[in-house]
Amino acid sequence: MEENRSIEQGLIYLVACSGACSNFGQLSARVMSRLGKEKYGKPFCLAGLGAHLPRFIERGKQGSFIVIDGCPQQCALKTVEHAGMKSVKSIVIAQLGVEKKTGSFEISPEEVERVFEQVRRLLNEEADLHSLSEA
Repeated sequence: MEENRSIEQGLIYLVACSGACSNFGQLSARVMSRLGKEKYGKPFCLAGLGAHLPRFIERGKQGSFIVIDGCPQQCALKTVEHAGMKSVKSIVIAQLGVEKKTGSFEISPEEVERVFEQVRRLLNEEADLHSLSEA
């Protein structure tokens, strides 16, 4: 399977905030996993960046990041930036019209599919715009 490339033809890492108090974190993690399976990038350990572990920092600097946050607090994006990494694209699931269910970690396969398709569309549109600007 050919690897999808969004934004640039380089090493793309995927990180997601897993959240702590709603369905958004679960959706973020599942969408990141699916993006990895679809070859949009490689899932990366957000906790390793946050802990400033040298191995993770060194590896992270070799690529760029697609960051998936559940809520507007954007903890994953802030962690990536705080570690000095380059963010290619930041996506906030709360901005995609998904209903937040505080205190519930239940998500349906249909929700995952719908959010994945929205995120995939955003990444593909941006990749198309990027390739047009290089022409």
